[in-house]
Amino acid sequence: MSLTTDIIIAGQKERPRRPDDVDRFLSSITHIRVNEKGLEDIESVGICQRAQALYAYQNKLTSLRGIESLVFLTHVYAQHNSITSMKPFA
Repeated sequence: MSLTTDIIIAGQKERPRRPDDVDRFLSSITHIRVNEKGLEDIESVGICQRAQALYAYQNKLTSLRGIESLVFLTHVYAQHNSITSMKPFA
């Protein structure tokens, strides 16, 4: 399963108020909570441009490809995955 905007929104306490607010809402998220979702990739995570923390533990990830565009990211919680590549950090 790949990361989708619906999965990202489902992990938030608040929701966009109107359907046309989704892009603005996603770009304002500071904590992405997508743990325990059976995710195999998170490449589309870059839509959350202001993300400071990523909670992606207990999924099926093999890499963290996609997080390189998150310039404000300071915390990554990705334990209990099958990560074989750390390219975004190289």
